[in-house]
Amino acid sequence: MKPKTSAVLDPRLAAALANPASLRVLDLRGSGKDKLTSLPPEIGKLTNLEILRLDDNALESLPDEIAKLKKLRELHVARNRLCSLDRAAFLRSLRLVNAHGNRFTEVDHAFGEFQSAGMEVQFGGNPMRDFIFATQKLSVLGVNTEAFLRPTPPSKQLGAYPNVKEIHLYGKPLPDKELKAVATVYPNAKLKLFPRVEDGPHLVLAESIAAKSATTRKATPASSKAASPPKKLHRAQAKVLDELLAVAKRVKVEADFVREHMRPCIDLETSVAKKPLKRGATRIGGAPDLPKGTAWPKGKKGPMGFVAQIRLEDVAPYDVEGLLPKKGLLSFFQGWAEDEGRVLFFPEASKLETVTPPAKAFVDGFEEAPFRACEVTVHGAISMENLGGDEPDAWHKVMSRSLKVGKRDVLHRVAGFPFNDTDPVDRDEVVLLALGSDDKAKMTWGDDQQRYFCIARDHLAKRRFDKVRIVPATS
Repeated sequence: MKPKTSAVLDPRLAAALANPASLRVLDLRGSGKDKLTSLPPEIGKLTNLEILRLDDNALESLPDEIAKLKKLRELHVARNRLCSLDRAAFLRSLRLVNAHGNRFTEVDHAFGEFQSAGMEVQFGGNPMRDFIFATQKLSVLGVNTEAFLRPTPPSKQLGAYPNVKEIHLYGKPLPDKELKAVATVYPNAKLKLFPRVEDGPHLVLAESIAAKSATTRKATPASSKAASPPKKLHRAQAKVLDELLAVAKRVKVEADFVREHMRPCIDLETSVAKKPLKRGATRIGGAPDLPKGTAWPKGKKGPMGFVAQIRLEDVAPYDVEGLLPKKGLLSFFQGWAEDEGRVLFFPEASKLETVTPPAKAFVDGFEEAPFRACEVTVHGAISMENLGGDEPDAWHKVMSRSLKVGKRDVLHRVAGFPFNDTDPVDRDEVVLLALGSDDKAKMTWGDDQQRYFCIARDHLAKRRFDKVRIVPATS
């Protein structure tokens, strides 16, 4: 079969162009000899596209029309023949570029200047001569060890990149001298070493989601898994996993693949409180229970809004990964800005008093009355990793099933994967609490729809709840 060119429009692209306004994800990956050698200018018509997958083709350039994809957040071009991202480097919405295994010798100077904070770039397996950091906004970067050391190794760099959270190096380990220098140049970054590009992230192919999962899964090293599944589940979680495996069997997704991309979590089911809640009980909304003398958290605008408290003894049986303290109370507050909030941890929760919230608090850009009090029923649950892809597909059916209990949507949960593959939760963070919009609590997060309280695993282990990040997210 001859490689496809723009003279013959790829049928997948042709189908997408039939209804371009509704398309969010487009998969144009190559397979075997069936590869694209050019991307036609018609790609520019997909103005609402958010994820574009062009891996495993024979592309040497990207058309100028790619600059019209103003909403593009993920660009996957691994294993092509590219030496430049061309005008894609100017897309402001980009948050992830996976360009493993191409012909880049340097990164476009414009790249990174126009994107928002928290961006990830992966350039492993490229013959880099110079890895220029055009901005300090990068969050995760990946490159061969050799490129990382030239032309100026970390030990000779004068600047610092405090916003970099992860560095992925492919190939040989760093010399001891450079390893020590990394801590100075990248003071907040975690260094991850991978012997091969194939061992790194973003290498799970969509084909493995459905009928071809066995072939792709064998080609995906264990180290690329998002998280190792726990050896033991609570019986309630094991029951949920069995239900998900039954769904997977019907849609021809392998059981091992499901187990590789699951994490146990805790589902918080709400119901409107019809009487005062027991002091110290888990709840969404209402009034918090605080030790006497505890100051009400304040933000830049004024008092924050109380959103939830978790009695840790309630969730401990389902915390099979041992992430959380076994006892005590966590109290969650949201401030005026979407990323402003507080989490208070009280190891001893026996001496609490119910504190009346302020009549008005500054929450998420509004002056709000207290949220309605809801009692919470805690359930052991299973979360599935959202791998993206067009809807409907086999994996999405499994994923969707994990977000429902009977006819009830799962709105709030502790731990597990984020609800959505585009949520800005770092790999090493734990979701302490995911809050959805809930009519029962009269809690609405507007267009964001969800609010995450996240914490890095090392901070969680040290009980540094002052390090919690509050993250808005869309479903």
